[in-house]
Amino acid sequence: MLNRRLLRAKAVQSLYAFQQCQQSDYELALDKIASDFLPDLNSMEVQDPVKLAEGREQAQKLFKEQYLNKTLTLDRPVSAKVEKSAAEAIRFYHQALKKDYENLSRSLVRETEKIFDNYLRFLLLLVELGAQAKKEHQDSLNRKFTQVSVAEYTFKLAKNPIIAKLAAHSALKDEALRRNIVWDNELVREWYKLMLKEDFYKQYRSLPETTDEDELNIVLSIAKQFILSNDAVLAYFEENDIGWTDNMPVIKSMAVKTIKRIAEAPAGEQIPLQELSPNWQDDKEYLIELFAKGVQESAMAQQMIADRTQNWDIDRITVLDKVILNLAISEMIHFPSIPVKVTINEFIEISKMYSTPKSYFFVNGLLNTIATDLQQAGKVKKSGRGLIDNK
Repeated sequence: MLNRRLLRAKAVQSLYAFQQCQQSDYELALDKIASDFLPDLNSMEVQDPVKLAEGREQAQKLFKEQYLNKTLTLDRPVSAKVEKSAAEAIRFYHQALKKDYENLSRSLVRETEKIFDNYLRFLLLLVELGAQAKKEHQDSLNRKFTQVSVAEYTFKLAKNPIIAKLAAHSALKDEALRRNIVWDNELVREWYKLMLKEDFYKQYRSLPETTDEDELNIVLSIAKQFILSNDAVLAYFEENDIGWTDNMPVIKSMAVKTIKRIAEAPAGEQIPLQELSPNWQDDKEYLIELFAKGVQESAMAQQMIADRTQNWDIDRITVLDKVILNLAISEMIHFPSIPVKVTINEFIEISKMYSTPKSYFFVNGLLNTIATDLQQAGKVKKSGRGLIDNK
């Protein structure tokens, strides 16, 4: 099941991406100005390359000075062409940045919700592998002339009770239909052939009789030792989910819990599917707002970091560390129900997971200092659960 640490990590990744977009949009705006001052090859008039270069430099200087504003304010005389070029570049920059923000915000939610899609896809893959066992069994029965007699119990996965319950699970089928989740038969057939070579599956096929525990263990083994371990299967999930590395432990936990609960359920009883989180609507709002506040408070956060690292070259601090600090500061200020200590500890753990080996020492020390500054300035106002351990 989803937890807030994973949501924070996804916000970090999105804010990092947004900052890369900012830099790209900035460079594109400068390129746009440069293109305004290229010689017009279709013009019959003589063009002065020196004046064009001067105009480009003036327009780019104006843009660099005022690109954070949404409109151009002139404090010195420039040509109409220079004014127009700089103003259009500023509009272009803010329009591009707004589009990038909206896309990343939507993608942030969409990629998080993909965890539930892949949970369903994971369970359906078990069903499809069971269907391949049925097909293999049927193909063996259809062979009139065979030199090798294959024991009936070899195909027992086709009758595995847990896979049978999954195949008959109405909620699983309805959700898969609603989300258009369908496995390619040819792909699953290739994977089934790979699974036939696995030692754990060979051992299962060799058992003349099996217990309920054996049937549960084989489904868990397929999940853990094949789906989550086979290079070909993993490559598929990684290709279709850019957050697979982070999402996989959650998907594994959800799938294993479902398998075990189905195994324990009485015949005819359908257990509910796992939820993405106990309250996804609240978590989604938190995720969107955390990203939004991180963007909104970026300049303020960077200034606080710079003020507290005067003996450092701010450019030496990794971009990722600055993003982590930015979001931690934003969470302290804008989420009154979250204790300061929780915020600090969570973002320290994220720095351990994603940043350089020694980053968490730096993040830890700086966040504690900044938290004290914010509290003394009256910018941190906690209520309810946010007051717990808030000392």
